[in-house]
Amino acid sequence: MTEAVIVYPAFVQVLLTFALCLWMGKLRFAQVGAGTVQLDEIQKRTAKWEDKTVRVELAFYNQFQVPILFYGACAFAAIFHQVDMAMVVLAWVFVGSRTFQIFSHTVSNNSRLRFLSFLVGILAVLGMWGYLVFILST
Repeated sequence: MTEAVIVYPAFVQVLLTFALCLWMGKLRFAQVGAGTVQLDEIQKRTAKWEDKTVRVELAFYNQFQVPILFYGACAFAAIFHQVDMAMVVLAWVFVGSRTFQIFSHTVSNNSRLRFLSFLVGILAVLGMWGYLVFILST
């Protein structure tokens, strides 16, 4: 298996992040355009965004937390030529869980589903790192 296949789930994760950024921007511009949020409120960080905007914003900010560990695991797997089916499956499980977490955060706002998807993602990344440590230490 070529190391390049680990890049595909990472690319999808990056696309999810950019999609959230664009969605957040669209919602914010709409509120500023409608006059419900003023520019000086944004500058002072006192803007009272609508609930949907806040949920999308939080989902966007979440993409700079656990996914950093995911990107690192993907990079190390490629660098050390340790990309195999197990690593790729774990990577796709992580991306799937993040996609579901984004949905549960922004659309349904169901805390139980969001936590479950977070837990699956954390376990997938932990599995990636554990697998890397195991493979590299043997």
